Amino acid sequence: ILLPGFQAMAKQVSHSELEGTGVQIPKQGISVNGPLEDAFKQISHLLAHTPKSSTDNNNTVPLSIISTSNSQDTGVEFDPKALIELDLCTVFNLEGKSLPPEMAEQSDSGQWLIVELTPIGSMAMEMIWAGGLALTSFG
Repeated sequence: ILLPGFQAMAKQVSHSELEGTGVQIPKQGISVNGPLEDAFKQISHLLAHTPKSSTDNNNTVPLSIISTSNSQDTGVEFDPKALIELDLCTVFNLEGKSLPPEMAEQSDSGQWLIVELTPIGSMAMEMIWAGGLALTSFG
């Protein structure tokens, strides 16, 4: 059965939130290519913005639609705002300085911003694209 289109939804979760859910967690993590310096910056940023644990009964992290495809012919469209909210992109101002995600929305008033995928963001987009291709193309 081929699907005519799809929406990919995502939210940040911690490793502890996945334990006991039946979701298969890689034992050695995932393989992502990129500078080690970027990985350390991303880890410290994520630790500062870690979502609340599901054991708190306060699951306030919303799902984001990060990509859509209406048909195989139209391809896959990714939502830059959702990618920024999920820390899958880094936003830079014109001087090349990194901005926090909330500043990206404030700077959206006519100023040009540079948005660059993080190594994990690039891997996530590749996985979504490949999954979408499988859902709409192979039969």
